[in-house]
This record gives sequence, structure tokens and C-alpha cells, in this order.
Amino acid sequence: MISRTFVAALFSAIAFSASAQPAGPHSPMQAASAPLPPALVAAAKAGVTVERTFPAVSGMTGYVINRQGDFSIVYSTPDGQSVVNGIVIGPDGRNMSNIYEDQYIPKPDMDGMWATLEKASVITTGATGASVKKVVYAFFDPNCPYCHLVWLEFAPYAAEGLQVRWVPVAFEDATSDAKAAAIMQAADPAGTLALQERTFHQGGLDARGVTISAATKDKLAANIKLMGQMGFNGTPAIVYKDAKTNKVVTRNGLPKVSVLPGLLNLPPLPNNDPELAQFQ
Repeated sequence: MISRTFVAALFSAIAFSASAQPAGPHSPMQAASAPLPPALVAAAKAGVTVERTFPAVSGMTGYVINRQGDFSIVYSTPDGQSVVNGIVIGPDGRNMSNIYEDQYIPKPDMDGMWATLEKASVITTGATGASVKKVVYAFFDPNCPYCHLVWLEFAPYAAEGLQVRWVPVAFEDATSDAKAAAIMQAADPAGTLALQERTFHQGGLDARGVTISAATKDKLAANIKLMGQMGFNGTPAIVYKDAKTNKVVTRNGLPKVSVLPGLLNLPPLPNNDPELAQFQ
């Protein structure tokens, strides 16, 4: 359950951006050689690489695009003139977007990226020291409603040994960057994050007048770049290590309360918060 994909926002922004950045650690793919739709020509001038094309349903063409190591798929109409971004449902009802992503989007080395994630700018909540039994990273936007619900889900597990390292990003709306900065730059980031979540439905932090430092801007940019490199297309995005295999596991969206014990490898805890009633 994704609160909002940032592919549309990213694609809109790159049409007006003039800066190109090097690609991330994904394996290179064969570049497209056929003529591109006008929108993709403009995007290419802004630093986007069209890595490959493929035939999609209903006469459309799919394009795997890459910017700063963030891979996504867009589609052109059969006449090759217009570009479409969004979920494609085939004639048989299948989600073709998911199928195409599995088939054509390069898979990041999650075990290798764990080390990068450990260096990310985070806000740490929950268990500390020897009491830590499980570490979870969670990409969040301060204005993301499903991130707020993840915060509610995780909160009771702090007493059982859960440590959550919240990775802030800012794309949900115009106040996201200021709220993220207010949390990151606070004397008590964890306490400020808790205040944001406790007052979420009243608008959260009043971040008007917050000055976002250059260092904070760099950290937010690095976090959202890492989010894309790990294959996430929205928030909340959760990363943890499987208790049995020690392999890195990723999960995009809000997990149900009932799956948390298995996900966290911690004893089940009831959570009767009314906001989570439909997510049990």
C-alpha cells in the first residue's frame, strides 16, 4: 500500500532540470536505439537515460528510464508521441506494471546496500544498547499518512527490543522538506518525530520559518536517491534482515498488524489503536 509514488514527481522535475548525475550501482542495460517520444527526448537532455525499450500491451512501448540510479518504467502511446506514467492493467485484469517491473527493472544488491543504509541520515527510536533485538529501517515522509500508521504499528514493539531507524525523505507535499528538516535539525530528533506523529491529524509540526541547512538538503537528497536505488517507489518503505537467513528484506507499503511478529521476529502484541482497525 503505497501512499504516493514519486515517479510522477521525479519525471515532472527532470523535464525542467539541467543537472545530470552519474548512475548508481545497478548493472547497465542495453540503451534504446529507436526514436524517442518528445517528452523522453527532453528528459534525456535533463540527465535521464533510457536504458531499454520493450513492447507493452495494447500497442504501447515501455521505456526503462534511469536517473541517478533510480529506475522506473514509463510508456508511450501507439503513435509514439505521448508518454504515460502509471499502473497498467492488461485486458485480462493483470497488473502489467508489476510484471514489467519484475522483468525489466534491474535488481539492486540489497546485501551490499545495507552497508550504505547504515551510513544514511536517520532518526533512531525504540530500543537501545543491549536491549536491541531487531533493527528496522523505514523510509518516511513526514506528511505520508501510511508512514504515520507504520509509526503507530511499530511503537509498542520498542519495549520488546525493536529499534527503528527512520530515514527521512521529502516529496509528499510542499511542507515535507521543512518538516523533515525540523525533525533532523532538532536538539531531540526522536522526540520531535514523536511530536509530529502524535499531532499528525492536526497538521503535525508547524515548520513555517524553518531554515533548511545545506547539510540537511544534502542528507535528504542522498536519502531519496538511496530510496530509489533500493527499488522503492513510495513511502513507507521498510528494510530489515531476515532472522533465519540474515538476508536483507525489503517491503514497500504498510504491513498489516498481524504480520508484524513474523516480520520483526518478536512476540505478537495487540494493537487496538482505532486508526489501525482496518489494517489488522
